[in-house]
Amino acid sequence: MKKAFSAIIGDAVGIGSATNGYLLKMVDLSNKLIGNSIVYETINGIGIGKLNVLTKLDINGNIAIYNEIMEVFTNATAAIYINNVGYNGGVTQFRDLHIRDGKGSDILIIQGSTKRIQIEGPQLYLQNSSNDLLIGFSANKTLVFGQPVYNDLYIPLAGAKVPASHAPTWSTFSANLNSYTFAVDDYADLATTEILHGYSEGTDLNLHIHIITNGTEAIATKAQYTLYYSIGNVNATMSAEASNTFELTIPANTPDRTHLYLDMGDITGTNITLGASLKLRIKRVAKSAGGSNPAADPFVEMVGVHYQIVRTGSRFETTV
Repeated sequence: MKKAFSAIIGDAVGIGSATNGYLLKMVDLSNKLIGNSIVYETINGIGIGKLNVLTKLDINGNIAIYNEIMEVFTNATAAIYINNVGYNGGVTQFRDLHIRDGKGSDILIIQGSTKRIQIEGPQLYLQNSSNDLLIGFSANKTLVFGQPVYNDLYIPLAGAKVPASHAPTWSTFSANLNSYTFAVDDYADLATTEILHGYSEGTDLNLHIHIITNGTEAIATKAQYTLYYSIGNVNATMSAEASNTFELTIPANTPDRTHLYLDMGDITGTNITLGASLKLRIKRVAKSAGGSNPAADPFVEMVGVHYQIVRTGSRFETTV
């Protein structure tokens, strides 16, 4: 209920009416009229734009703070809560928290409904000059990526098991370095490798070979290779032998000792799990029709396996 009265506000005497609980303000200075402000006082606290005051300061609407420092003064351990209780006592809607850069763009978003922290910007930069970054979990957990990325298994040729016949040649690469070169029909058995624990189970495995040219030629040349393989999970039967064959074309006038990459196709990853064993043999086979073989056999350095990862490691020793 509004009541009429007169009051002194600043240096002016005003008359008008106001509602019980509202702080007064001069609504018309020229006519000396006073009335309700947006500030409302109850036994619970002060409300700004709000009558149902629940805390010492209860504000309905946006707040602009122009001082750069906000502090909480207390001689005891204390906590600051942001978005503690939302609309209608917190029973209906979640609230997100946005921290911005002063120019209207988000730096940090904390999503109330998903409990996710979203960082906007070119990079996440955590700086501490004296301590390690400690990430603690209450159970066996790992870091999981929102999008898969790739890693590489690499099996060097230097330690390969070579046969008595059709063995590659251990050739001079430079004054103090050597590598295997493969003539047509030469082959070598590589060390068995394990599919590592960051592997995104069930995704395909890409095979490839790293090759280095052995001389420069005025014409394009070709060299073709086959990878034989068998793969199997722990406590499961190894797959039947399969093979992929692909050809490398070395463009004319490619400089001597140029590092080249030959994609050897994929191994289907359906049902493959971490810890699977992969056996490999590499063999050089006759090139396709047309063109020429290199005058000097290229150096074959290693076989690689690109695989997708979605986490930094497995949660347990033998399972994800």
